[in-house]
Amino acid sequence: KGQSDINGIPTNFVNDIRILEDGTYGEIKFQISGDNYQISGISDVIDSNTFKAATFTKNGGNMVVPINSPSNVLLRNALYKINQGGYNQFTNRLNNVSFGELFDAVNDGNPKIVYETITEDGTQVKNPDGTLAQTFSIELRAQADILKSIYVGILPDPAKPTAFNLADVIGYDLSLQKTPRITPIARHAGYYEPYALPLISFRDPYQNLDFNEVTGGTGGSTIPDAAYKIKVMELCKYKNAQFNSADLKFGQIQNFFYHKVNEEDPSTILELSRESAFPSLYPLINEIGIDYKDFYIFSSNWEPSYFVKSIDKSQIENVIGTRSMFERKSFFGSKYLKVPETIILETFKPSPFLKTAIKQPSLIDGTFMFQDQPSVTVNKRVINSSGVVNTRAIKKKQSSPFETFYLFNEKRLMEYLFKPIKIQFEKYIRKEFGYGDLETLDDDVNQYIRENILKLYKIDKIDFYTLASRTKEGSTYTTAELTNAQKINNGLTINNNISSKTLNTNPFDLKLIYNKRTGFSESYGFSVTIVKK
Repeated sequence: KGQSDINGIPTNFVNDIRILEDGTYGEIKFQISGDNYQISGISDVIDSNTFKAATFTKNGGNMVVPINSPSNVLLRNALYKINQGGYNQFTNRLNNVSFGELFDAVNDGNPKIVYETITEDGTQVKNPDGTLAQTFSIELRAQADILKSIYVGILPDPAKPTAFNLADVIGYDLSLQKTPRITPIARHAGYYEPYALPLISFRDPYQNLDFNEVTGGTGGSTIPDAAYKIKVMELCKYKNAQFNSADLKFGQIQNFFYHKVNEEDPSTILELSRESAFPSLYPLINEIGIDYKDFYIFSSNWEPSYFVKSIDKSQIENVIGTRSMFERKSFFGSKYLKVPETIILETFKPSPFLKTAIKQPSLIDGTFMFQDQPSVTVNKRVINSSGVVNTRAIKKKQSSPFETFYLFNEKRLMEYLFKPIKIQFEKYIRKEFGYGDLETLDDDVNQYIRENILKLYKIDKIDFYTLASRTKEGSTYTTAELTNAQKINNGLTINNNISSKTLNTNPFDLKLIYNKRTGFSESYGFSVTIVKK
């Protein structure tokens, strides 16, 4: 039984002790003279002055009622707290601000609806008596109620493929019904916009931190960089400058469709063959080549469950994304490495000419081959004229010596990119979950460069360096291993007396032909500028 408090206010158990979502009631807690009392196990609220409860405890110990302590005077002065006593407290207030209530209040001229006019300089327009001047009014248009008759229904598909004879229902066909289904539709007039799912939400940064508390993880130290975080919080207030990633639906595309794939045995995905007169379009029994799942828009194809392998038309298993080095665009989760806009390849390692290496540069250790073509005697037919008599003769002539270079720019570019990219791979990929050889990441890096990076570039310029000297030591190719600055310091200069053509093996590799000067020994070097397309 309840009693009025010290101010004479009676109890109101019906409103204060509320039925919670799970059908139970909250506990009542109060404190008197340092002792903690609790009433729990409430089973029924009879009226504003009476309720039934199973347990009454003092400092955790059960007490048998009725009792004389604490006294009524102390009970009337106590402060009572009801666990979850505010459940649904504001339901009525929310109902009062619903669109229906606002509609009626505006259109019926409810005096609680106040019209206010603000001029361009920010002042209010008022009547002579100082009250707000009503210079306008609005009317909310009611919805248009429509009754839609639907005559279309569904019937089980009678045409069954032989493979599904044992299945009860494999799908449905549309059918015309004699009796329509009446569906009421309420339509509001006005402009409409397509509805978009709220995939990404934002918040203000550091609003979840209490800067008056201390973090317990380091023995009571204050929040790290508290002054900086407070400043950021103040500057970014109401700016929505941070992802609200705590939202369980943040970045989730629900029911994202994808194609079923089984590279080892595609025949397990569908039962009907391509030669069947019935196409595989029976989603009710999973006889269809597509499926759906929830997809996180920040996922990249290196994540463990990015790819899905269909074991059969119903069972699936997740596939490790690092088994493939091909980069696929994935909403916000693409992981393309940031590579430079311009790359200058200054050093090249020489190797002697090997014909089979033209199409397979991996057969040699170097990144270019040289082939010295010495001067030879050639027979050239000439016609000598004397008066009206022409005679033919053969004139012997020495051809100019030339040098042929096979420049493997693709191999050199892959060498250039290999080390920095491997450093990134070692951060994020375990070799046992990689591509190809599971004992190393080298093949993963090379395959990634080959499939994703090389196609971003093209050759922009080739500088050919030479240094001629009147010695009989022969040509020097090791100077190609010097940087551009070292080449210049050693006396090499750019020589434009060279022709080039592609080797037709890839867009990078070139064949260079240089006409040498007779009687000179020369040193060579190269510099290749590669830019993004």
